[in-house]
Amino acid sequence: MSHEAKEAEKLLGSYRQNVVRFLGGLVLSILLLFMLFSHINSEEFLQSWKRVSLVGAVLAILVHGLSLVLRIWRWKGLLDVSDCGLPSGASRSLIWDAAFFGWLMNLVVPARAGELARPFVYSRGSGRPFPRILGTSLVERAADLASVALLGVLALTVLPGVERLPMWMPRAVGIGSALALGALLVGLLLAKRAEELDSAAPPWLRALSSLREGMNSLRQPVAALKLAYQSLGIWLLEALSVWLVLVTSGQPAPINLAFVHTIAVTMSVSVVTLPFGLGVEQGTTVGLLSFWDISGPDALALSLVLTFSALVWVVPGGLWAWWRQSSRRARPPQAS
Repeated sequence: MSHEAKEAEKLLGSYRQNVVRFLGGLVLSILLLFMLFSHINSEEFLQSWKRVSLVGAVLAILVHGLSLVLRIWRWKGLLDVSDCGLPSGASRSLIWDAAFFGWLMNLVVPARAGELARPFVYSRGSGRPFPRILGTSLVERAADLASVALLGVLALTVLPGVERLPMWMPRAVGIGSALALGALLVGLLLAKRAEELDSAAPPWLRALSSLREGMNSLRQPVAALKLAYQSLGIWLLEALSVWLVLVTSGQPAPINLAFVHTIAVTMSVSVVTLPFGLGVEQGTTVGLLSFWDISGPDALALSLVLTFSALVWVVPGGLWAWWRQSSRRARPPQAS
């Protein structure tokens, strides 16, 4: 068998595995949703769905879209600081394509595979080293963890309403905050500039050095400060979208509830990775909002609106990026 045939067979096998995983996860999501709906009166749910404010849903969609733009702006800054900016001749849409494709993969492929798909697409289109680009993604994740931990501490220690929650929840947030701080410290240690390597260094050591160069923003105070306020702004926008849906639908809308919901949903869909977060996000929302005396039908309707506000950008954007990058790869070279 030729090398090309072996590679094609390998890719086909990987594609089949991903399809099987996606279908298996989709079945599990459907089962979880069925279990939720089986405990909720259908007529009450329809009434709850009608009570959801269209204005709030539109505002949540717009705010979530703004948070995605801010995420891309943040990543572009990290790429520039790490000398991975777009080279001359590269498509200006490459950063957007890589970001949306990675987010789409996070939704449909288990184990957060989009965190690898995004730097892969950008590396292939720009010619920049994959490990260095991956380093910028790791910096983003560390900043996100720190931001979520900060919001959790504010929501459960400073803002009012903690008495509504079970005792284990503030403790869980405290443990999560400690782990987030640990991840940030690991990132800072990894970001320490490595010594120059010669050509005789083993490939894994050169890859690690390149990865650390991608974390260059953590070594520069101005870049680190910019990363901090951008990350905090992203998660404040995520919480704002939740608050807008709650308040425009006539539900209890204390700001700490929006914070806690954002944190709980983010953690749940990160741990249990099912396609589009269906079932997991709805179950988390119904359980959490019950502490604020929001009924199951109302919470389920609100959760579906919030899920849609994210999918409405990521799914079509990711599919468009997939098609555009595939067509560019398949385009034959122009004759000189």
